[in-house]
Amino acid sequence: MSGTDVSLTDLLLQTMRATVDEQEGPMLGSVNTYDPATRRMNVTPLVPLYVEPGDEPVPSPPIPHVLTIWPETATHSIKWPLAKNSTVILEPLGHDHTAWMVTGKAGEPAKSSRRFSLADIVAIPLGALPNTSPAPATSYDPTWAVLYGMWAAGGSDATEFVALATKVLTELQSIKTAFDAHTHAYLPGPGPSTPTATPLNPMPAPGSVAATMLKAK
Repeated sequence: MSGTDVSLTDLLLQTMRATVDEQEGPMLGSVNTYDPATRRMNVTPLVPLYVEPGDEPVPSPPIPHVLTIWPETATHSIKWPLAKNSTVILEPLGHDHTAWMVTGKAGEPAKSSRRFSLADIVAIPLGALPNTSPAPATSYDPTWAVLYGMWAAGGSDATEFVALATKVLTELQSIKTAFDAHTHAYLPGPGPSTPTATPLNPMPAPGSVAATMLKAK
């Protein structure tokens, strides 16, 4: 065997290493734009990419049309606004899911044999902050629960339902209307009773009872 000969073991190892080097793993990205209608974002990885192992890193270009994965089932979902520069987790899928993305049908054959490629990356909006950035000043109340499609404020043991502002205001207006129009039967003496006049001072109009930070239906 000459010095240039390569054993089968070495050849397999080089092939495996080349395959692994072409695969991507989870990474952090910064949101450039996000379209809620299509759930696609334009996102830039936070770390530079290496075209070849051992090469100098190159700036990561923005990746367009990245699908955003929300906490979601076939019937329920949780979403929140994604502002520019929000940090997300970028996760390359293990296989080409292009056909499924188009048809939505399980069992569609992959259009390529690529594995863990930037072409099959998805974004998971679970933000991260560097040590140099303080946590947002807004405080969050952890006492929320989702109970079979319902939000429960205060925890899973909450039992009272929230009143809706428009419905409450309608009921209050009905009380005002009835009060302003009501009369009393007055018996001044012999003969039939005489109704009194409506109140001289009508009830003030009810004001809005809408909350400013919470909506429900």
